[in-house]
Amino acid sequence: VIVIGDGEPGDQRASQDAIKALEAEECILLGLGIGQGARGMKNYFREGLFGVPVEQVSASLANLIREQLVP
Repeated sequence: VIVIGDGEPGDQRASQDAIKALEAEECILLGLGIGQGARGMKNYFREGLFGVPVEQVSASLANLIREQLVP
């Protein structure tokens, strides 16, 4: 599951609960935070990229996926 955001969630508790539920199902969760306002996303996700400039989103997303697929 890849979560793309540009800041803090509107409902932090619900977001944390959803993340915990997915982790309990052994889903791979990746966060991609767009812009400086999204640096706080790193508090929710074990893996991902945060604070990515808009012009680098596509390349960053491709690299993030590649890192998960290629051991």
